[in-house]
Parts: sequence; structure tokens; C-alpha cells
Amino acid sequence: MLSTLRSAKAKLGPRLAGLVAACESVKAESEAAKKVAETFEQRYLALDDVEAASLFSDRLDLLVSEHTAMLAETQKLVKANASLSKKNGQLSDQIRDEAEVFDREVRRLGVEAKRTKEAHEAELATVRAEAAEQLAMRQKEVKLLQKRLDTARVENEAGKQREKAAKASHDEAIASANKAQEEARAAARKAQDARHGRETAERDLEACRSERDMMAASYHQVLQSLATYVEPTSIGSDNAI
Repeated sequence: MLSTLRSAKAKLGPRLAGLVAACESVKAESEAAKKVAETFEQRYLALDDVEAASLFSDRLDLLVSEHTAMLAETQKLVKANASLSKKNGQLSDQIRDEAEVFDREVRRLGVEAKRTKEAHEAELATVRAEAAEQLAMRQKEVKLLQKRLDTARVENEAGKQREKAAKASHDEAIASANKAQEEARAAARKAQDARHGRETAERDLEACRSERDMMAASYHQVLQSLATYVEPTSIGSDNAI
């Protein structure tokens, strides 16, 4: 609104100046015509010649007519100048009022901007403090996580070593088990061979017993056969022996 009023005043200014200049020019011309008319009137009054008087009378009427027209135009210009001056005054008053309102609004906005800036700076300081606190907490968490990670790496490495040792022990146990199994199989084969040998020995022993029994029976038969040929005393002596 203020810019519109200023633009209107800027447009009316040159026009008002032109009207003022035109009024001044018309006034000057009117004054000059008036002086010329007065001069002609004085000359007309001083002349005795009727023809010259008629000529000057016509000239005077023409000048009076022009003077009257100029006066009418001057009045119009004066009215227009007064109207424009009034409008210019109104616009000036309106511009001044608008400028005062604008200045008050600018001051109010300046105060609000200052308050907003202070509030923003306070909020920004709070946010920065919170961010710094959160950053410190994050750094602590990162350090703790890094420590845990290092511990986990050490434990993982120890676990790998234990896994290698356990695998070596497992492989050794498997090798020992395989060796023991082979030894057990060898012992089983030896036991089986021993069992077979024992069975063979038992069979041989049984055969020897059978053969002994047969030999004992044969021996008794021989003794009985001999007993029939030997005297009883001799037989008794032999039996004693």
C-alpha cells in the first residue's frame, strides 16, 4: 500500500509541476495582455482620428476577449492546481500515515525478529548442548563397543586356538581309538587263534587220553594174560613192587 501511494505521488508530482508552470505562464501572459490592453486603451483615448480609434477599438476588443479566455483558462488551471494540490496533500498525509504505520510495523517486526532470534539462539544452544551430550554418549558407546569387539576378537582367537587344540586332541583320540581298535582286532585274532589252538590241543588231549585209556586197557589185558602164567607169589611180589 505504501509503495502504491508513493508511486501515485511520483506520477502526480511532474503533472502538478507542469500545471503550476502552465498557471504561471498563463498569469504572465494575462498580465502582459492586460498591460497591452491598458496601453491600447490609453492610446485610444489619446487619439482623435475616428478611423484609428475604430482600429484600436477592434484591437482592444480582441485583446479583451483573449484576456477573458486566458482568465477562464487560468481559473481552470488554478482549480486543477488546487485539486491536484489537495490530492497531493491527501496523498502526502496518507503516505505519512502509512509511513508511520509502516515504521511501527517495522519496529514491531524488529522486536519480534529480535525475540525470535534470541529464542532461536537459545534453542540452538540447547540443541547444541544436547547434541554434544549425545555425541559424548555415542563416543562412550563406541569406545565400549570397540573394547567389547577387541575382547570378542581375543576370545575368538582363543576359541580358534582351543578349537585347533580340541581338533588335534580329537584327531589324536581318533588315531588312538583306531590304534586301539586295530590292537583289539589283533588281540581278537590272537584270541581266536588261541581258541583254535586250545580246541586243537583239547582234541589232541582227548585223543591222547583215549589212546592212554586204550593203552591202559591193553596193559591190563597184558597183565591179566601174564597173571595166568606167573605164580601167585611172584605176582604178589610184583604187585607189592
